[in-house]
Amino acid sequence: TVVLNAYVAPRISSYLVALADQLRHLGLRSRLLVAQSNGGLCTVDEILQTPVYLVLSGAGEFLLEGRSLPMEAGVMLVAPEGIPHGIRNTGGDRLVVLALLAPGPG
Repeated sequence: TVVLNAYVAPRISSYLVALADQLRHLGLRSRLLVAQSNGGLCTVDEILQTPVYLVLSGAGEFLLEGRSLPMEAGVMLVAPEGIPHGIRNTGGDRLVVLALLAPGPG
């Protein structure tokens, strides 16, 4: 996970910052929001400061503030900074999750 984070996180950060810059350059006056698997929205700045979990395979639960959210392949989950959270495998196969810890720009 550490190696994947080191490889992927800077690219995710660069992509999101570049996308927001391009949209602003094209005249988008609103802030860019990223959709979360729980139906919520977050800003690019929040994504850059927040751990992101991408479920690659398997099934499980994402535990966040006393709630249990289902996890399955293709789902992206975001854990707000400073909020205790956890992941539990609930399926018969291995749960494979890519954790992205993207530092903010600068």
